[in-house]
Amino acid sequence: MKKWLNAILFVSLSTTALFASEKSKEKIYLTCAITSTYDAQKDKVLPTTGSHGLIVEHESGGSVRVISDKLEVPYVGTMTQVRISASATITLGNSPLQTEEWIEVSRLTGEYKNGFSFDGKPGLIHFGQCKRVMPKF
Repeated sequence: MKKWLNAILFVSLSTTALFASEKSKEKIYLTCAITSTYDAQKDKVLPTTGSHGLIVEHESGGSVRVISDKLEVPYVGTMTQVRISASATITLGNSPLQTEEWIEVSRLTGEYKNGFSFDGKPGLIHFGQCKRVMPKF
């Protein structure tokens, strides 16, 4: 009987560890509606429409990888209790030009910012609102 109880306890603890491991790699699905854009070159804020789909994959240590439906390279960054912050650097073809892109999302309000710079020069910053969603399929 004691061996049987030890086996149940072992299976229970192993299952708990497995679920804890899976939870540490939880995915958060977001849809972010873009409402305005700041153009740094023109120093103007312009009304903008559009959306951005994101998958935030996070580890228990706070590091994140953010996959975007608009970018082929994943963003890499951190997640705290209040904010997701990540960035990516993209080399344009065979040229020496690089685009740097970053994303910030407030986990409390859903506020969204997505900025771009081109070859070290400020570009655009999109502003909007994110909401958590479930994948459609």
